[in-house]
Amino acid sequence: MKVRTVSTQGLDKKKKKKKKKKKKKKKKKKKKKKKKKKKKKKKKKKKKKKQRQEKEKQGVGRGGTRSKDIHIHEWLTKVTLLWGHSHPLDDPFVLKYRDVRPATRQRLLEFFSQGYHIHTAHCLLKHELRLAGLEHPLAEVDKAFIPELDYLARLQKHFFMEKLGLHENISALGSIYEILARIKSRAIDEGVKTEATIVEGEVVIAMTTPIMERVHTLAPQSAQFVFVDSIDMIEKNKCIVRLLVTHSPSGALPLGCLLSTSASAQCTEQGLRLLQTILPAGAFYGQGRDGPKVWLTKGWNDGECQALRSVFPQGKQALSSHHMLYTLWSLMYNKHSIAKGTDRLSLLNKLKGMAYNIECFVSGL
Repeated sequence: MKVRTVSTQGLDKKKKKKKKKKKKKKKKKKKKKKKKKKKKKKKKKKKKKKQRQEKEKQGVGRGGTRSKDIHIHEWLTKVTLLWGHSHPLDDPFVLKYRDVRPATRQRLLEFFSQGYHIHTAHCLLKHELRLAGLEHPLAEVDKAFIPELDYLARLQKHFFMEKLGLHENISALGSIYEILARIKSRAIDEGVKTEATIVEGEVVIAMTTPIMERVHTLAPQSAQFVFVDSIDMIEKNKCIVRLLVTHSPSGALPLGCLLSTSASAQCTEQGLRLLQTILPAGAFYGQGRDGPKVWLTKGWNDGECQALRSVFPQGKQALSSHHMLYTLWSLMYNKHSIAKGTDRLSLLNKLKGMAYNIECFVSGL
């Protein structure tokens, strides 16, 4: 028997050739598919261009329309803008939305630099318009000439912020200590007494002047009523200023001043204790450390009331009638108030009667 021997190398070469042929065929098929896709895309693009051109000739905008209405190409809507106004330009309702003139803004800044209040500046603008001879009824409503009070308040705040340098990052403690050093340097000549301390990282300052000491010793009403007035002002370091005053026929008379960087009960209490140390011997018209009989406050501030109770336990605390009625009015006329609109006025009148002790209102209750 004869046996044939076949080499494995020849078989491997044949398999490799077959694989190469298959790969070539696959590549050719892929190229053909890509060419077909490109041709289809080109045809579609050509068709779209023709359709656009036809629709543009017919008057339809570029890109055509999705509407299936046949008559849309024949009956197109034409819009012409006249750039006019459908309302009179001299109407008061329209004039109040105009922009403020640069001249008016500059004039307001001059008023603020001279120390005028918002309402005073508003009245002065009206007066100047009358002197200029403009039509007063329309010019008074026109925002370009006379802005509303909200605009004046924002402008005044911006003016004071720039003037005081609130945009700069200045350390509150550093600037307060500088002011204290200046005051103490003048204290010997001018008779100003100051005491300062730090409570939990917050600065507390108490101050008295010779005028305040004279009020303590010469005004008998300082032993009866003292009002704690927190002054609303734009302060460079955002400190809280409290002024102790008493009443007189000529107005409020000062008794002491407290300045702190916090409104907490501890800071207020420490400030009152510092004030006790620098007050004269016959403070509060002889009452001394006992203080006046009645303390009047703006509102029921827990920290302030607690501090007054701990430092002056013998004095009674009361709320100012003006501020009490103001808080009640703001609560009643609030959006979320329970009181009905028809009952608000009658309730406010009855509360006024209770505050001022008028018998006709009390009997109505």
